[in-house]
Amino acid sequence: MIEKSKSKNNKRKITVVGTGYVGWSNAMLLAQNHQVEAIDIVPEKVELLSNKS
Repeated sequence: MIEKSKSKNNKRKITVVGTGYVGWSNAMLLAQNHQVEAIDIVPEKVELLSNKS
């Protein structure tokens, strides 16, 4: 069972590998509340994702 912290500042560092359809969507969703790093073999995709924040 996963314990939830009562702290409001419970941000996690998350790495998403691949910025295809699923990776991109998950990275953007997770970035709303956490620190997200995206890794892809196409640097332009990662740069585009970085500029959305």
